[in-house]
Amino acid sequence: VAICLGKFKDIDREKLLDSWERVSFRIYGLHDKDARTNVGEYCRLSWNVLWSGLSPRQILARIRQVGKHYPIEEAIERLRGTNCYHDWTDELRYFLFRYEEYLAEKDNRNASNNINWEKVWANNASQSIEHIKSQSNAPEDIKHTLGNLMLLPPIMNSKLQHKPPQQKAEDYRGTGFFHAREVVEMLKEDPRWSKRTSREREERLLRWAAVEWADRSLDQSRRL
Repeated sequence: VAICLGKFKDIDREKLLDSWERVSFRIYGLHDKDARTNVGEYCRLSWNVLWSGLSPRQILARIRQVGKHYPIEEAIERLRGTNCYHDWTDELRYFLFRYEEYLAEKDNRNASNNINWEKVWANNASQSIEHIKSQSNAPEDIKHTLGNLMLLPPIMNSKLQHKPPQQKAEDYRGTGFFHAREVVEMLKEDPRWSKRTSREREERLLRWAAVEWADRSLDQSRRL
């Protein structure tokens, strides 16, 4: 809010908000810290943004200082091979939507134009989380890991939950989701969705996340 109220050029405001999002999701999403974490640092920075005449570069440095104890490398290791389904559904939905945005931008499209996203956001996050290899058949060591999870509209997710992976491909493609299409391509190579393929997808997502939520200079921005 302080950044939005500050007297910045539009381009600087967007870059500062981008940096704030990186640090904040890294702390509260990827590191899974609760809302009490760094409250004082955020409040002091907000006051300084509005009243201390800090330049955009000074604010950026302060934002990065808030997140210095929560490096992206540790966040990635925390997610690798762990349960990303129980108690992390809201964060997972946001994580995968951001990945969807990334894939859409590569295709010169807008992810939020897909009407199915309205259904995903309108319901409880857990209702849209799909296990590619169903919970009843997936090995325990990949069942709830990042590589075996994706997003679908809630009704479709319920309909497909007991089907084997190779029978879900056409429904995945029909969503129009870019990350679902990516899974379809992987299913062509491995229709049964083996541990190897699930872990390969997990590593792909983690490599992307390692770049997406890393600190950047004021001259860099995903959005700009």
